[in-house]
Amino acid sequence: MFHFHDVDILLKLAACELLDDLTELLAVKAADIRILETAIFKIRRLGKKGTYPERVISRAIRFCEAHEEITTLENTVAAEALSALGDGMDAGEVILFASALENPTSRVVTGDKRALRMLGKLGKDHKVVRSLHGRVVCFEELLLRTFEARGFDRLCKHCHAGVEHDGVLRLAFRSGLATEQDEALEGIRSAWRALNRESSGLLVARSIPSQRNEN
Repeated sequence: MFHFHDVDILLKLAACELLDDLTELLAVKAADIRILETAIFKIRRLGKKGTYPERVISRAIRFCEAHEEITTLENTVAAEALSALGDGMDAGEVILFASALENPTSRVVTGDKRALRMLGKLGKDHKVVRSLHGRVVCFEELLLRTFEARGFDRLCKHCHAGVEHDGVLRLAFRSGLATEQDEALEGIRSAWRALNRESSGLLVARSIPSQRNEN
């Protein structure tokens, strides 16, 4: 099962020092991971802008160099349809989602909430949304899997390392390493619920009760 990754998710995971755990978190082989052809170029450009420190840029580039690029799309119909949706989806996201549409058993691993929300606005009955339903792995999903596999102390250390590069982390871990487990997990779960709702159910299924049921 191919997993198509965008640059945003790779950099956030690199900042949190989670790239080495990615295959285990996704339960896939390294050969199943695919990155954009332009990924290294984009990562280097962000490094030059100072968006991420050099250690994060280096980790992300090493990861990209160790994995295969997305091959050329055989069917451009899906890409053309996605491109026509508007300015909220850049060329990289178009390739990711079009690749997923061409490979029905694949998944998209993305940190681009804007693109997911744009797809969500199409409605759950739109053919693209129906085809991608339950096939997207977001950043928050990987954080929750880290907690389930490694425990809260490990999650907290990873998130503290990348807290300045993600809004959800800043809110969930506002007390830094002293953040209580329930507070942090609720922050992550709340962000997951909101994104799944706004994307019309594109996220990989996860049993997270609503806040009303949790209280």
